[in-house]
Amino acid sequence: QAKKRGGGDREWWDRDWQRGEYVGDYDYHQVRYPDRYGLRPLPPGQNYMILGNRLVVVDSDTYRIMSALNAVTSLLD
Repeated sequence: QAKKRGGGDREWWDRDWQRGEYVGDYDYHQVRYPDRYGLRPLPPGQNYMILGNRLVVVDSDTYRIMSALNAVTSLLD
């Protein structure tokens, strides 16, 4: 069971997120300054997000994963 906002366990932390999955119900952090971390600019309507220990690109309208990138150890944004 993935962690939902407001409770649950943390098994989702190391989960292997896949393209098309909906992330709106999970704890995530939007990367506001991708250039600080050497991330390329994204087209309008896409955002980098940290989901568990994964960096993902999410459609800002649907909150569905467009691509799952690297596992991250730390990102201060």
